[in-house]
Amino acid sequence: MAYVAVESALAKTSRKAFSSFPVPVSVQACGFMLTDRNVSIYFLSMAQGRTELSNLLDEAQLHEAAECLKTLAHPHRLRIVQMLMRGRYTVGELAQACDIPSHMASEHLRLMRDRGLLDFLKQGRKTYYFIAESAIEQLIGCVEQRYGPSKG
Repeated sequence: MAYVAVESALAKTSRKAFSSFPVPVSVQACGFMLTDRNVSIYFLSMAQGRTELSNLLDEAQLHEAAECLKTLAHPHRLRIVQMLMRGRYTVGELAQACDIPSHMASEHLRLMRDRGLLDFLKQGRKTYYFIAESAIEQLIGCVEQRYGPSKG
């Protein structure tokens, strides 16, 4: 059994409220919680009363993950990845969808390509971009689930 501990900062006070409730072990998280309401959720694996720490990422892995998240932390890059989850697109198509000039879209694509998140395929005179790191789709899925239309 896993436990979810919810920490919520109370409005206009320095006190914090904590609650904990059991959830099925099959619950999976993205590894972080995006929030705009000062709520943090921690997923804890309880083994004989102690938190399981053996499967934590090491410092190098955490640094790499942080760099990846920083690369994605821009609205135009998130839109580009959303589009590329649905197919291959050219710089011009991506720029038009983001309502930005092509040179800006190219720079966003270069940054994500340099991190290994995207790749491209040349077909004649056109260059089509696609997602090279499949795990990025799960990450964007978490963002879409949290901030999608039903979350208003």
